[in-house]
Amino acid sequence: LKCWNISTEELYEAALINPPKRLPWECVPMETILSRIDPLCTLPFSPVRIQVLTNSRRSQGAACLLYPGVLKEISDRLGSNLIIIPSSVHELLLLPEEESGDLDVLNQIISQINQEELPLTDWLSDHYYYYDRQEERLLEP
Repeated sequence: LKCWNISTEELYEAALINPPKRLPWECVPMETILSRIDPLCTLPFSPVRIQVLTNSRRSQGAACLLYPGVLKEISDRLGSNLIIIPSSVHELLLLPEEESGDLDVLNQIISQINQEELPLTDWLSDHYYYYDRQEERLLEP
């Protein structure tokens, strides 16, 4: 702060404005992501509308969760509160609340995948989060 001659408040304001400009967020259906990886990949019909939230570089994209208005916009588009699955530091999986299934089982799956599939440096949390679109609040279970 001394080097840049700015206040804490100025730094905070820049932190709110600059990341969304430099690394815009994207939220797309899981099927879109899979088809980018393998154009021949097809999924059997699934009623669950899993969305993937990340940034334009698809690196450290879970931080998009902090961008002002992002969760509100996505939840309004889906017409639902959101269950947020901390997939890794690179992306989050978002589910409409009514399509989330047994949340205790979901927590077990998140924990198991973290321990068995992800490097420790990519872990975010061993449980889901809940976004209430009416209150515009992110909550822990």
